[in-house]
Amino acid sequence: MIDVDKNSNCDLCTNKCISQFINDEDIVLLNQNKATIEYSPGQVITKQASFSSKIIYISTGLVKILKEGRNGKNTIIKVLGDNNFLTIPFHENQKKFSFTAIAITEAKICEINEPGIHPLISKSQKLNEYLLNSYFEEQLFLMNRLHLISTRNNHGKLAASLLYLNSFSKPEFSIFDFITRKDLAELSSISLESVNKILQELKNDRIIDISNKGIQINKHDLMEKLSNIG
Repeated sequence: MIDVDKNSNCDLCTNKCISQFINDEDIVLLNQNKATIEYSPGQVITKQASFSSKIIYISTGLVKILKEGRNGKNTIIKVLGDNNFLTIPFHENQKKFSFTAIAITEAKICEINEPGIHPLISKSQKLNEYLLNSYFEEQLFLMNRLHLISTRNNHGKLAASLLYLNSFSKPEFSIFDFITRKDLAELSSISLESVNKILQELKNDRIIDISNKGIQINKHDLMEKLSNIG
């Protein structure tokens, strides 16, 4: 974990998440209430039940969001990539993190002291709308996730998870290089044994390839069909 705040003024940032809605004078206040930190893969960014009063924004990198349960039984809720809010504390009673966030890849994170910039949020209608839109997109995602988990069998759940994770891959980058079988089980809400069994079935049917470099989807159409009807 490295603090790189000295080289990351908001007026020089290309993301423009909050700074696009405020003037130059207010950007000075934003910079005074912000820290930029680099995390390595596997490092914890936020811990469930710990106190928080900050806005957290993912500048670059991939982060997994999980709900911790008893006896190590966790559920991965989602994966977030570049240019996404990790937390937006809208209410004064929202004093604790309801989840744990862990860096999947190298990640550059902006942490903003919400009380310090509250006057900026209060006076900018466009900034308010921007933050609210981000919040409602999160609610929509969670509803769709709940529906999927509630209506699919194990094959459908795993197929949906593989397609979802694959959406973060690029020609020069595969997210599966950083994802474990345990991650797949926690994201799909099925057992590790079921994950191993279904992956072998998909490999035997040549729908996927499995190697030391991870998983590669060969037949996207069949995987889509399985995720929809499974």
